[in-house]
Amino acid sequence: LIIAIYVLAGKKRLKCQGKKLVYAYLNGKTADKVCEISRLCSDTFFHFISGQCLDAFILGMMFFFVLSIFNMPYTSVISMFMGFMALIPYIGPLIGMLAGFVLVVMINPMKALGFLLIFLVLQQIDSHLIYPKIVGNSMGLPAIWTLLAALMGNALMGLPGMLIFIPLTSVIYTLLKENTQLRLKKKGIHIDKTT
Repeated sequence: LIIAIYVLAGKKRLKCQGKKLVYAYLNGKTADKVCEISRLCSDTFFHFISGQCLDAFILGMMFFFVLSIFNMPYTSVISMFMGFMALIPYIGPLIGMLAGFVLVVMINPMKALGFLLIFLVLQQIDSHLIYPKIVGNSMGLPAIWTLLAALMGNALMGLPGMLIFIPLTSVIYTLLKENTQLRLKKKGIHIDKTT
């Protein structure tokens, strides 16, 4: 965490030093490509992290307002936990739901069923309306690749892997897509999106 703070504090200086090294030791065309890929990585990771945080905040606020309306116990705690767990793709909301359900069922089992219904409705709203607009558009990655990236990241590195592999897959997908289009254009081949 401390190293990350230092890196963020000296981001401009590190970027400048890295650029100098790249242009000093590589030819111009290769250095340009390295800088372009570095910029793509930086932009993709930034959009992913900021999108995830914004979605988590919105989801937490939605839970807070709806749970308050239905007078659920532990509204603040559950809402904050749901928002925090939304940072973890796919399994985070399920973990948040289980924790919230356990807290509510200890106070009132009937309200726990209501909590499950509220969770399902809000999660559907988030998954189908909010998340795709905030995170999906910024990543430019089809849903199937997002899911595969999360599963592969989880298998290799656990929860941190899920957070790293989604933007990393987006970078690889973008580079491969650009390269494929360039090669097809050079060969004079046009393939429409329906085939």
